[in-house]
Amino acid sequence: MDKSEIIKICIAGVVAIIALIQLGIGVHSFKADHKRRKKQATIEYMSKIRDVYTTIDYELLKKYGKVLVETQIKEIFANHEERTKLMKLLGMFEHLAVGANTDVFDIDVLNRMSGAYMIRLFNQYSGYIKQQRKVLKNDSIYKEFEDLVDRLSGLRGT
Repeated sequence: MDKSEIIKICIAGVVAIIALIQLGIGVHSFKADHKRRKKQATIEYMSKIRDVYTTIDYELLKKYGKVLVETQIKEIFANHEERTKLMKLLGMFEHLAVGANTDVFDIDVLNRMSGAYMIRLFNQYSGYIKQQRKVLKNDSIYKEFEDLVDRLSGLRGT
């Protein structure tokens, strides 16, 4: 092996090392950008639905209070308009939860923005959710939301 071949091998080795370093930087940049976009998407989605869910929640909270009792649950089931409102409210959070549980949305951002609110909301309507599951014989109704609330409670130590 002559001197020129050794120099070519050394240059090829240096080029390969530089390429690996650049690849590592690219992967790191991609991951950082993905995390940023996920956080941004979470904030944008929460901002988009906030006016709708706060309005519905305020109306229901004003009418039924912080914890639904059995008679109120029966009243909601009997009143199509009230039931539709509650289904819309819980449906929004079910969709949000699917996004969080599949890692499309950032759970830490959700926790910081509305973690306590979502826990309170689920607990407030848990009686209705249990009744809905029983009536429809489907334990998966609002299960994504329940799983998200469990995760948020864990993050909050509650």
